[in-house]
Amino acid sequence: MFEKIYKNDLYAINSKMIFEILNFRKFNYPEDNMVYVGEDIYNSNYTTIIKSNLPELKKYIDNNIKEYVENVFLKLESNNNEDEGTIIKLLENTNSILDITLKSEIIKKQNNKISNIKDVSEDLWVELIENNKLKPSWKNILCYFEKSEQIDELEDYLNIEENYIELSKSEIVEGEEKFGTEMISDFIKELINSNISNESFAYLKNCINQTYDNIGTLEVVNLVRISDLI
Repeated sequence: MFEKIYKNDLYAINSKMIFEILNFRKFNYPEDNMVYVGEDIYNSNYTTIIKSNLPELKKYIDNNIKEYVENVFLKLESNNNEDEGTIIKLLENTNSILDITLKSEIIKKQNNKISNIKDVSEDLWVELIENNKLKPSWKNILCYFEKSEQIDELEDYLNIEENYIELSKSEIVEGEEKFGTEMISDFIKELINSNISNESFAYLKNCINQTYDNIGTLEVVNLVRISDLI
């Protein structure tokens, strides 16, 4: 009976049923070669499903992805440690079943951050920045700045200690060949004139390998910060 229910998708999509199916198949069908730690089903539910070697389950969930996200993924309190690739798979769902609101909730819930901002659609970049779900790198920062042409939306992100400490480990111009010196110069000017905290700037100023003369004329000159760079 259980096998008939499973094979014909005759079950509701909720955490209890998914747990039952994964555990039943694991202990009764060793040929499935299912390998997962018990806690994974609670902490990274969709990743566990993807890796489960159960094609019928994966297909059923993917065909009903909105119902799954609403009823399991977001409701399962401890489900906040999905693999980065799994998060991207959900955010880049191409059939438009998952709207921006659901994708925003997915971003907020997860602990793992996105390594490369370009792996995610541009309409979600603000969500990544505002929720601090993007790994700090100058490539990511410059990609965002290139799109927005302003630094305001980045200020809170750059004020987070873990972010400015990580960014301070490399020079801004590491991506100069990709982004061009003019765009990077514009970014540096915006950074100096921004409202980021002095603590943040104290770290980030070490990334600027251009002198004040190379930066050009600033519309609003922050004398304290300029003096630090000279």
